[in-house]
Amino acid sequence: MTEELFAALMKLELRIMEAIRSLDSRLSSVETKITSIETNVEALRDDTLSNFDGVYTRFDRLESEYHSLSAAVTRMESGYHSLSATVTRMESGYHSLTAAVTRIEARLEN
Repeated sequence: MTEELFAALMKLELRIMEAIRSLDSRLSSVETKITSIETNVEALRDDTLSNFDGVYTRFDRLESEYHSLSAAVTRMESGYHSLSATVTRMESGYHSLTAAVTRIEARLEN
């Protein structure tokens, strides 16, 4: 009975050792896959951060262009108001000249 028990224990030990080797092999395979995934995730993260850097650079450029355009519009509006005042003065002068010419023509007819 002890020999049978010893033989059974030896078989069990062999099966356990085979299971451990199999698990060790699987674990190595899983570790390799995890390392590969970590490498891919790191590369993806670097690409994503680079893309965000590009987006932020574009936003900075767009913001700069916005401020330039806003300043240009402000200058144009100021020029328009100045030009509008000049046109108003010219119209007033035109009306004064027209009235003066009308008075001169009236004198000449008399």
